[in-house]
Amino acid sequence: MITLQWAMTRRVPRESSSRHGTLPPPMYDVLAAVDDGASTEHPIGVTEVATLVRVDQPRASRLVAQAVTGGLLRREADPRDGRRSVLVLTAHGGDVLADARRRRRATIEAAMTGWSPAQRRDFGRLLTAFAARWDSQHDGDATLPEPDDAGHLVGRAGHDGPEFPASSSAARDSR
Repeated sequence: MITLQWAMTRRVPRESSSRHGTLPPPMYDVLAAVDDGASTEHPIGVTEVATLVRVDQPRASRLVAQAVTGGLLRREADPRDGRRSVLVLTAHGGDVLADARRRRRATIEAAMTGWSPAQRRDFGRLLTAFAARWDSQHDGDATLPEPDDAGHLVGRAGHDGPEFPASSSAARDSR
C-alpha cells in the first residue's frame, strides 16, 4: 500500500496538467463531489463538500471560493430553501473534470496493460473491499458494504466503487 500511495503521489503533478491548466487533487475532489451531488435529488453546498472531501468547513469554503473564482463552479439558490446556496459545475468545470477523469482512467489502464478481464475484476473487487473496510475503521461506521462481482459496493446509497474496464476501448468516463 505504501508503494502504491508513493507511486500515485509522484504522478499527481504530471497528471494534473492538461489543456485546461492545473487541477490540484483537492480541487478535483471538490468538482467530483459537486458532480456526484448533481445526480441526486439534493444538490450539495459547502457543508456537504466538507463532509465528502473530508476537510473542515473553512477549508471547504476556501476551495469552493477558488473554484467559483476560477469559473469551475457557480453558486445558485437552493430551489427548496432560498436561504441556502447549492453548487453547480459550470461548462468549463465539467470539461476540466471530464479531462481529469480521462487522464486518471488512462493512467489506471496503462498500469493494467496485459491484465486479463478477470484480473481487473478481481483487483477492483479486492481494492474496493479494502477501501470500504479502511473507511469504516476510520469513520467508526460499523456497516461494511460488500463489493459485487463487478467491484461495486452494494448497500451504500449514492456510492459506486471503482470500475476497471477490460480494455481502453471499453472505458467510460468515470472517477
